[in-house]
Amino acid sequence: MAKIHLHFGQPLLDHGIESLERWAYNHEISIETANINSFKTVMSILIKENADGDTYFDLCLYPLFDEKLALPRITAGHYEYKRARYPKITIHGDHFKGLETKKDYFITDEIINQLGKHIEDDFDFDFVESKRVGKTVPKNNEVIYLLNGTPHIYHSEKFIEVKV
Repeated sequence: MAKIHLHFGQPLLDHGIESLERWAYNHEISIETANINSFKTVMSILIKENADGDTYFDLCLYPLFDEKLALPRITAGHYEYKRARYPKITIHGDHFKGLETKKDYFITDEIINQLGKHIEDDFDFDFVESKRVGKTVPKNNEVIYLLNGTPHIYHSEKFIEVKV
């Protein structure tokens, strides 16, 4: 199954750094652990549905598609970089569906970057990069290209390996 990882760093603003230091001090944990724990706490709130059945992620994407969306499962975790741990979000899938049109949408790099930027702007976690993991499943009428004997589809100026 295809997954998308959004990698984040530490807070960017002085206020966020001071808050992180207080969290670490009050809980007697390292800054690294405080950063991951505070990120997971924020994400646990953002993935919950509000009274209208929307999550933070739904509301971020609504203006792009002008319809309610069925997004894949989203979880928070961490990744390692140069022996340090940092927070990440994992999107478990690379397509979502419009609830009104029933249309499948591919989660493009542009959409991923917008989600990362929203989180950076709204919650002060530095959006570092995104990575695609695993093979995608081609949808109806998508052209499959053989690149070095391996099937790929073309999306958003990029070839992505597919499972056939």
